[in-house]
This record gives sequence, C-alpha cells and structure tokens, in this order.
Amino acid sequence: MRIYHHLADVPAALPATAVTIGNFDGVHKGHQALLHRVFELARQPLVESLVMTFDPHPVQVLRPDQNLRRLLPLSESAERLKMAGVEHLFVVPFSREFSQLDPAEFFNSYLSRPLKPRAIIVGHDFSFGANRAGHFENLKLLGQPLGIHVEQLGPVLMKGEPVSSSRIRRAIAEGQVELAHELLGYPFFIRGMVEKGFARGRQIGFPTANLRVFGETLPFTGVYLTRSFVNGESYWSVTNIGVNPTFKGKSEFVPVKVESHLLDFAGDLYGSDMKLEFWQRLREEKKFRSVSELRTQIEEDVEWARKNLKKLI
Repeated sequence: MRIYHHLADVPAALPATAVTIGNFDGVHKGHQALLHRVFELARQPLVESLVMTFDPHPVQVLRPDQNLRRLLPLSESAERLKMAGVEHLFVVPFSREFSQLDPAEFFNSYLSRPLKPRAIIVGHDFSFGANRAGHFENLKLLGQPLGIHVEQLGPVLMKGEPVSSSRIRRAIAEGQVELAHELLGYPFFIRGMVEKGFARGRQIGFPTANLRVFGETLPFTGVYLTRSFVNGESYWSVTNIGVNPTFKGKSEFVPVKVESHLLDFAGDLYGSDMKLEFWQRLREEKKFRSVSELRTQIEEDVEWARKNLKKLI
C-alpha cells in the first residue's frame, strides 16, 4: 500500500481509482462495508482502490474540548487498511484552514484532479466542505459532468443501531469489550511498553506486566480477560485497569494503570512492546480489606479465565 501525506506526494501517474472517504478510525464493520464495495469497483481494468482519510481527526481540530481519542492510532488503522487490501492511502493534513474549503473547491483540489476517481463511495452520514455544507447529492452533482460514479451506502446495523466509531468508543468506555469486538470485527486492543512497577503482584504470587500507554482509548476500570502479544509470542492474561484501591491512600492521587498477569509465563518483560487484546470483562475493580483477600480474588479470577478460555479457543 502506498501512503501519501500531502497533495504533492500524490503521483501524477496515479492510475484511475475507486475512492472512499472518511476517518476510518478503527476500520470497523461499517468501514469494512465501504472497502468491500470499493474493492468490487476496483476490479475494473486499470482501476485501483484508494482511501482518503484525515490527520489529525477533524474533531480534535474543530472541537478540542471534546478531548477525543482515536480508537486506534492512525498507524494501526493504516495497517488494517493495508491488510484488507487497500492499494493507496491519502492522509490529508486536517486544519482549520482546510476545513474552510467550500465543497466544490475540496472536490476539485483534493478529489477529481489528483485522484482521478472513476467511482467515489461514501457512507450514510458523509458530509464535506466548510460547515459540512456538502452532502451526497452535492458530490453526485459535482461528479456527474466528469463521468464519476458516486454511490452512498446505508448504515451497517448491529443490534438495531448503526455501527460507528463513536458507538464503539462508548462501548469501550463502559467496559463492554465484547460488544466492541462485534462492532469492530476483531478484539479491541491497545499497545504500550512494559515498565517497572512496585512489584506488588510478584510479592503475592501473581507478577504483572505494567503497561505504559500514551493517548490510547482505555476500557472502563475493572478486570478483563485479555490476550498479550509480546516478543513474538502470545499469552492469555488477566488484566486490571484501575488505581489499585487496596494499596491507595485515602487522599493519594493515583493515575489509572494497566497491569496484566500473563498465564503460563515466567520471565522479565521490562522494556518490551506489548499488544493487549480485550476479550471479556470479568468484574469491577474492588478495594479489599487485606492483601490476603486480594490474593484469593486474583486466584479466582485466574481460575475463571482458564475455564472460559475453553469457550474461546
């Protein structure tokens, strides 16, 4: 997959394309439907598939007070697009100035001239141009004189609601990682680096990999059945997201931590990069009266995880 980060990067010799446009945050099942249609149209001779997306996310620029975090870093979404079979990715630098382009200027400068589209496929909630003034019908009218096929797909519904990145963010924020899995089509995951902690888990017989993550969407606090990918291997794991209330002082501020106990692993992972998939939420985070009570609960969590693995494998 070839990636272009600026208009100047798009080659003059780019072949005709079948294009879809959107944020593609997470490349969920709604996005996958758009890609499927693009791939169908790109089967024509001398036509290749192209995704146009934006960085930063438009909400991060236009409504920074919302503190939006992507489901996945753009690099991860790009990797998923590549795995799906996308041939070209155009990452448009998004700014307030760019957002003020009127629909016709956006169409001419960023679509019809540089990308040579034979077809443009958009989602049900697509809009473009300053103040989101352009919609599907505008796009269709702009494309008609140039012989560009413009098509709009309806929403992909799951459990009676459209699949969307915002719906998936809500599910993750509520700890509904199984629902997020269904909507994404794969387990939600984060990445980070294993760093040294207080070794409290090791002291009670359950050593944990303490994951340092930056700018990632995190599930709601609690204990989860997870799968850890590190140093070329994968391990099922039990992960706590929270503030360790059993050890936390009454007035002490403790940032949310991600601590993962890898099943059937013994070793040192400090400094290693880890990918962590979330499969099920076991329970909420609790404050225990004693370390002994905490140890007993972790034993039960691990036993529950081992039993439920049989349903997943």
